[in-house]
Amino acid sequence: MAITIFKAFLQELEGHDIPCFCIAGNHDKDNCAAALGAINIPETGIWWEGIFICGIPSTTTKNLKESLDKINNLDKPVDLLVLHTAFKHLLDFNAYQLTKAEMREYTNIKNVLVGHVHTQNLHTDDMGWILSPGSAQNYDISESYTHGMWEWTGEGPPVFLPLPQRLIDR
Repeated sequence: MAITIFKAFLQELEGHDIPCFCIAGNHDKDNCAAALGAINIPETGIWWEGIFICGIPSTTTKNLKESLDKINNLDKPVDLLVLHTAFKHLLDFNAYQLTKAEMREYTNIKNVLVGHVHTQNLHTDDMGWILSPGSAQNYDISESYTHGMWEWTGEGPPVFLPLPQRLIDR
């Protein structure tokens, strides 16, 4: 059922000429979003409205570092890297693959959009920003923060736009 709803959502976006970009996460079989019509973001990058975007799907720590090295050595600056991994500053236990300091060693990469954990966090620094958007809706009772979506125009940091939330009875 969820796949049917997601496919209808992608078709509605397409009907309004709004692209949907994706990378595979740790729960995805292959890249189901791309199979349904979303645009897969490759390591080699894509251009969209003057913004150069690269993607790294869920992977091992070793492969993540190899992919970051490849992307960092591209002949053009990366405006946005979309990746599926766990950053140390987003977890309260030792299961991370990357730290903010390690990420900033890749000087060709300005801004980072990271998914994997539902923690919401925006970190800004001299190089750009690292955003973990959290989830658009509360997933379980432990997610007590305000949920929503983020808008990025290509300039400055992303802006948070809260969404109405479903009620979870406690």
